[in-house]
Amino acid sequence: GPLVAALLVYLDVLTEESQVPPAYFTPFGILVGLLTSFRLNNAYGKWESGTKCVLSLHHLTTTLLSRLCTLFPSTPDNHRRMEKIRRLMVLACISIKKHIRQIKSFDLELQRGLITPE
Repeated sequence: GPLVAALLVYLDVLTEESQVPPAYFTPFGILVGLLTSFRLNNAYGKWESGTKCVLSLHHLTTTLLSRLCTLFPSTPDNHRRMEKIRRLMVLACISIKKHIRQIKSFDLELQRGLITPE
């Protein structure tokens, strides 16, 4: 971040003024490179884990609704029930997203029609 950049500028000025050979700072550069690499790898791992969770949730909700539709006969009453279950699944997915992002409001989803106030 900014602290590392300021440190690098300070070290650059220090080497120009004191004529310290840049070879002394090579281990520092390697260390910064390794730390950056480990941080990037850690962030990518978290992103990949989150992606797997979202895809798993999508697959499970799709499979559950498909199986429920095949289990119950096709009647208007069952269609209404399946629609309520589908809406609950959408609400559950949106609630998980809101919880992870620590957002309390559902205004945007209400405006877009993803959920209804009922």
